[in-house]
Amino acid sequence: MLPALRKNISEFQVPQIHEASAIEANAFAINHYALALSSKICDIDGDINLSEKRAFISLFPYFGQDGIALLKNTVDEGISTYHACRRFSKFANEDKSTTARLYARLFKLAGCDDTMNVYEISFLEKLAPMLGLHLGFLEKALEYYFLNNLKHQQKFTPRDELRKFYLTQISRLHPDNFAGDDILSKRIKSTIISLANERTKLLNENYKNSVS
Repeated sequence: MLPALRKNISEFQVPQIHEASAIEANAFAINHYALALSSKICDIDGDINLSEKRAFISLFPYFGQDGIALLKNTVDEGISTYHACRRFSKFANEDKSTTARLYARLFKLAGCDDTMNVYEISFLEKLAPMLGLHLGFLEKALEYYFLNNLKHQQKFTPRDELRKFYLTQISRLHPDNFAGDDILSKRIKSTIISLANERTKLLNENYKNSVS
């Protein structure tokens, strides 16, 4: 089944006679464009790393282990982000719940290595309207990433290791890391700085409580 995903979708004729075949062809098309967008997320910061490979298999189990090879090959296909988004939406029948699920998975794929840079966030910001989604989807996802996903260390962790952990967390998502980046819109930059400040405050409180 997977080799069919490698076909140029413009040459891929969706059967109209047999309903089962049409549904299968539509599923191929949806997954093809989900794969294309996943490859673009992974390619932002260079080669596909181990965290991204594991996350992709977990988030897109349809592809299985063979999906890693497909993911790498799709990077070089040259399909535009806009084209991939519009075609995905078309084959998903403009269903917002399907599109939102894809967007959530792409967001998790971007942050799977416990850090998300401004280029990944900028890509996700541009991706939302292309998929017909409101920027509120990105803001909610960022809120989860900065706040709800905060790691808590056990009190029996050695103090030096605990301090190193919190310093690393703060340095990764400190508000100053995002304040000067012009590739983000004012709205998203403001959201990130506000969330980063709140996260830094929570990290400091958690650290004090853990070592007290």
